[in-house]
Amino acid sequence: FQAEDGIRDSVASRGLGDVYKRQSFAQAPLRPLYKVLHYILALMVATTYHHAFHSGTMPTMMQALHRFLHKRRQKAAKLIMDNTDLSGFFTSVPHDRIIASVQHLMLLFFPIHASNHDTWTSLQLSTTCEHQSDKVQRVMKGKFRKAAKIVRTIGFSHIPQLVQIILTNTYFLFLQRPWKQVQGACIGMPCAGILCDIVAAFEEFLWAVTYNMLQDHRHLHGHAHDLFVMRYVDNRLNLIDQMIQGHSGVKALRCLDFYKDPIILEHTNNNKLLGFQLHIDNQNFQHEMRFILPDE
Repeated sequence: FQAEDGIRDSVASRGLGDVYKRQSFAQAPLRPLYKVLHYILALMVATTYHHAFHSGTMPTMMQALHRFLHKRRQKAAKLIMDNTDLSGFFTSVPHDRIIASVQHLMLLFFPIHASNHDTWTSLQLSTTCEHQSDKVQRVMKGKFRKAAKIVRTIGFSHIPQLVQIILTNTYFLFLQRPWKQVQGACIGMPCAGILCDIVAAFEEFLWAVTYNMLQDHRHLHGHAHDLFVMRYVDNRLNLIDQMIQGHSGVKALRCLDFYKDPIILEHTNNNKLLGFQLHIDNQNFQHEMRFILPDE
């Protein structure tokens, strides 16, 4: 099944993506594991894949985009905009590819963050989570009471097995029948986004390594700031100075098969991005981003 296929169930929805989102994970036995693994993997990605296009929060990425447009406007630069979506990001990636990407992340993370006394099996990773049985925002004496915090720890060497357990125990209801998902991660599951994000970040890491090597090429020298790339989950934006559009690193970046099949980039054919409208004017060099007021 593909969320993009428009498959309907008995309840009105936009497709199977909405079917996924209606699944309840609140009572799932493995929900605490989902949340802990999400926090741990997100920390590993943020501290290891520094060249990933999805880095930081959405406000910080939009601020970086605003600064880039301001600088390009000052330099009267002509820009090419690629506004794309990652089709098949959640529901099509083979499980073995997710496991392989997680293992690569671990290989990069361990020598950087482990101490001299740590081994692959002895390293423990901890995160702070909300206590499962504690109520959130309960009012006590006129003040909101936040849920109590609890520290959760998992063994570093157990991460691939835990990811495998989660991927092989994903089920959802459709047409009043239970189905087992054999590809991708279930939309709505706490760690679904980060598992698929690791696959995308791995491909971005490979490109960044190659592109940094190409920086020494005389034709690319000095153009490091003439390229802006950001990705928020499955939305990606490229802003490219026309002067460097012919170079091999930029051509590879713009390839619709950048993330390898079955993740394919699809052009949105509009200039809207995450609640903003981008206006690229290469004649008057008025590059702007404007907030779009919600319709409802």
